[in-house]
Amino acid sequence: MEHYHEKLGKILFRSTLTNYVMILLKLFTQIITFKILVIDLGKDNYGFYTLLWYVFGYTLLLDFGFGTTMQKYSADVTVTNDYENYNKQANTIFCLYCMLSLVILGFTIFGTIFLDKLFVIKKPENLTYYRNVFLIFGLLTTLQYPLGAFQEILRGLKRFDLLNYVNFCSTIIFLSGIILILKVFKGSVLSVSIFVLLVNLSTNIAAAVISYRLIPYFKLSFRYFKLRNIKEIGHFPLFAYIITMANVIIYRTDPIVLGSMLGMAQVTIYEIGKKVAVMLDMISTQFQSTLAPVAASLFKAGEDDKLRTVLVKSNKMTAYISTGFFLCFLILAKPILQVWVKADNDLSFSVAYIMLTSFYIKIMFTSASAKFLLMAGRHKVLSVITMLEAVSNIVLSVILVWHIGLLGVAFGTLIPTVFFGFFVIFPIAASFGRIPLKDYFLKVYIPVFLISLPTIVILLAGRIFIPEHAWNISTLIAIGLPAGLIYFLMGAFVYANQEEREELMKLLPLDYLYSGMNSNGDGNKKD
Repeated sequence: MEHYHEKLGKILFRSTLTNYVMILLKLFTQIITFKILVIDLGKDNYGFYTLLWYVFGYTLLLDFGFGTTMQKYSADVTVTNDYENYNKQANTIFCLYCMLSLVILGFTIFGTIFLDKLFVIKKPENLTYYRNVFLIFGLLTTLQYPLGAFQEILRGLKRFDLLNYVNFCSTIIFLSGIILILKVFKGSVLSVSIFVLLVNLSTNIAAAVISYRLIPYFKLSFRYFKLRNIKEIGHFPLFAYIITMANVIIYRTDPIVLGSMLGMAQVTIYEIGKKVAVMLDMISTQFQSTLAPVAASLFKAGEDDKLRTVLVKSNKMTAYISTGFFLCFLILAKPILQVWVKADNDLSFSVAYIMLTSFYIKIMFTSASAKFLLMAGRHKVLSVITMLEAVSNIVLSVILVWHIGLLGVAFGTLIPTVFFGFFVIFPIAASFGRIPLKDYFLKVYIPVFLISLPTIVILLAGRIFIPEHAWNISTLIAIGLPAGLIYFLMGAFVYANQEEREELMKLLPLDYLYSGMNSNGDGNKKD
């Protein structure tokens, strides 16, 4: 294959570099577009727009592991060059996606008809308009759903760089389009929804064109589809799918509960507060993306001592990164939201504090430990725990919303996160790795708290001595920048020892990719 005559190291370098560029671009885009959407659409319309994404986000549950399977088959064909068999496999999956898209179509029709029964719409005059938006949103989602398979093909071909180039262009178009539609043309929920979904559709089409160019003899044809192929395709990792399903429920249910019980405006208030927690998660968990492949390879090689070392070091690095941003976001949450989206509702600030704490606990005690258990063959117990957390989240959210209103969904997320993360997943991972809990606290959590004290003092001083009306972008930078710089220096010269500073480069994605390439000879993942 022509494109694979390049040195794989160059491809992996571009993939890693463009991954980090995309993270920065997405953060910048979210900061700009979130403010525009909230202010220009208004609370009711933005709440409904948000619900659309959460509701149709459940289409992830229709994947059934086929995306991962498509990645595997695409990776295999770069080695085997068996294009006839690949066409059978890829077309079978694509046809299954087309069939599953009919489920989305059916739900779209059902939801359009019974929209007023599914959600609280306090302004009856908006019902017909919302139904039209829901219908068009669902039809475009149905259309683009099967084409998402082509992004999985590019991932399987290890061409994350090309996929990132496409996503980079689509993100720029998305940002520019949102600004034009709302600021220049004074658009609506309908125009924004159509535009965003068409951008997503174009992204998938571009991925399809690139896939055709990368894979010779690749064809889409129903003649390749055979029912007997479904049995082979159907052997997907059930427990990994259960974990994915549970996480979708945990992170996408709260706004739906609010929309069905309290109305659209409450969804917007909740989303404003939650946004800083989402930003914390985006920034803090990027380092953990390298943990899964490292843990898998070490477990398969039977190097248990190294696996335990990786777990401790990963938790230590995660604690360092997440704690610094958590403190800044937590202490400065109110002025950040006031400056960012002109937030003036105390409920949004309360949601921010609760959800920041929830995400921080999950990042500190669950994320790395869960990846460790998943890749170390403990996927069954992890799937049970995650599903129990998801069920607890839904039940508590519904009960608490009924009794205390909007904050109920935030507490409904926080309570299971603390219980299952701190008291279940984290101890199980420590026990499985034969790492005493006291070692974690002595080596990871107590030191990171101690080096945080100077940063906490600076941030609190800013909140105490700067009046609320005086906060703006300049004051946020004036307080946040020195606080962050001192935290960084404390981490580099106090929290990390000399050995860890030297080994840090070995834990970074680029170093891992090159070392993985060298260990396998050709850089391909081996079963």
